[in-house]
Amino acid sequence: MRIQNQCLGFILISLILVGCAPPPKEEEEVFIPPTANEYYNEGRFLYREGRYQAAIAEFRQAVSLDPSYADAYYWIANAYAKLDVWDQSMNAYKRCLQIRPSYANAHAELAGIYIMKLKYTPAEGHLLQAVKYDPGLAIAYYYLGEIYRKKVICSKAGDNYRKALSIQPDLLDAKEGLRKLAPMCQPKVKKPKYEKADDFVGGAKQLKESEW
Repeated sequence: MRIQNQCLGFILISLILVGCAPPPKEEEEVFIPPTANEYYNEGRFLYREGRYQAAIAEFRQAVSLDPSYADAYYWIANAYAKLDVWDQSMNAYKRCLQIRPSYANAHAELAGIYIMKLKYTPAEGHLLQAVKYDPGLAIAYYYLGEIYRKKVICSKAGDNYRKALSIQPDLLDAKEGLRKLAPMCQPKVKKPKYEKADDFVGGAKQLKESEW
């Protein structure tokens, strides 16, 4: 009997101790910072929403984590272009091309800014690189057409406009370029020159004064 009472006492004490014990601690949530790719994807979303400054901030976070993130620099450049901040846009395109020299779209977009600044030589160089790496990039052929039209190199301008339209038939800028090119490149027709004769050398009879 004594043993039973001792057992019951031990059980009661154990239950009391268990009841008084503090509840188990919940596991604290560990903060995992976003990855470069997550910042990039958020930047793309904000860009599509037209929130270009916010997009730039996200892309900058991406390149701070991954300095070789060429796509992020490309979209930084695009966002600055939307804001008409051309120098920053050019710098970002150039950084993108330093990382990935074969980035055809970056070559083409950078060339577009050079054309706007009337710097046709570097623009042409970037466009030739663009079509080398992506022969199906219609905008690059359009920009080449623009350069050659402004230089009045008619055959090259026409060829590049038509190449752009063969790839992208609804590219209205290329159609407009051809329209502007037509009057500039029509062959000039030489007007015949007439010389004034000093004496009449015709075959008609010369009238005497008495026959007037």
